[in-house]
Amino acid sequence: MTKFFFLFLTACIFLSICCTKLENPDAITKDEVLQITAIKSTLAANNSDTTHIVARIPKAAGKLDITFTTTRGNFTVSAAKTIKQLTDSVAGEYRFATVLLRSDSTKGDCYITAETGTARTYVSLTFN
Repeated sequence: MTKFFFLFLTACIFLSICCTKLENPDAITKDEVLQITAIKSTLAANNSDTTHIVARIPKAAGKLDITFTTTRGNFTVSAAKTIKQLTDSVAGEYRFATVLLRSDSTKGDCYITAETGTARTYVSLTFN
């Protein structure tokens, strides 16, 4: 699991190296401000399967906190998780916030929301 997460993070850093610098931060749309990804799209509904949820914002968006919430399962720390210290990409133009989601025992769809003061987006996955 840890190897997969670091492989994913390395891929994100590599992709962010290929992106160009934003000339005008005011030109950033809400869709560009916040993007969210779940490493796995399906978790076992067994109260122990986990996946990392990664949110990404451009550095040009400024200093933003990201709050994660979930409709099922829980984050390993609390029900709502606010990340104030984002990780800068090494050579790219993005900052990343990551939380670990643990499944619960109920099968069904799960929606994880990431929110800043100006943008909100979500990703879904399934507990099987």
